[in-house]
Amino acid sequence: MDAPRCPMLLRASIGSVLVACGLPFSAAAQGTTVPSDSLLAGITARGRLLAAYDQAAWHATDALLALRPDSAVVRAANTMIATLQPDGRWTVRFGRLTPASDTFYVAYEALPTARPDSFAIQPHAPPLPLVGPERLPATALQVALRDFGAHQRPYNSYVLPRADGTFWVYFMPAQTDPAALPHGADIRYLMAADASRIVDKHPMHRTLLNLALPENAVSGLHTVVVDDVPQDSDVFLVLARHPRRPEMIGTEHYDYAIAIDGSITWRVGERHSHR
Repeated sequence: MDAPRCPMLLRASIGSVLVACGLPFSAAAQGTTVPSDSLLAGITARGRLLAAYDQAAWHATDALLALRPDSAVVRAANTMIATLQPDGRWTVRFGRLTPASDTFYVAYEALPTARPDSFAIQPHAPPLPLVGPERLPATALQVALRDFGAHQRPYNSYVLPRADGTFWVYFMPAQTDPAALPHGADIRYLMAADASRIVDKHPMHRTLLNLALPENAVSGLHTVVVDDVPQDSDVFLVLARHPRRPEMIGTEHYDYAIAIDGSITWRVGERHSHR
């Protein structure tokens, strides 16, 4: 199963400072590529999916634990995969992948109900074997996890299928303190369609901050140094934070604002906008 979660404040965030205007740190945008609408829309879409996945995983885990399942069975079901269904609802499976990655044995399924924050648990005894494409997200997760390695703090994992049959796999820090929301030190993998190998590995942020955003904050504020655009987890941050606040982001050449619906706007860095 994923790393421990904080049920009431299961959200990633960044230690932020108050801002009421543009970011004060950006470099000249001369010679750079202007961020396209399609690029920013893709970041927003992935961030929204991460936030929805997180909600589904949270509520499904709560529903499972409420049944007081056998602890040995839960320990064996060490992989959790949430899947978005065509009707827009999520199914969450708890199971284990065989060492050969040829079968995903599902011990419990969390099935959606009429309420988006409620799941009905379907136990499978013996575990339900999945040998077709349904096992591939679990395979992609395990392959990425071997590269990600062990860490001293807990992380949550997310697997998002892409339209071309490949997969995104994310590892983002789990919240362990109800008063503070972690953000950063996160990574995104692009996995092959057969889930057997890593196609690309992209650190989204290199530094982990774990500070609370004051209740009277106008917005949060942080920089992105690995890229010249906001990251998928930055959109997740805005959508997961309660109460929601916009996030201002500075990159080398641009200043961005992520609205509370996850949409992104931008401008050339304030200090150099008149060059």
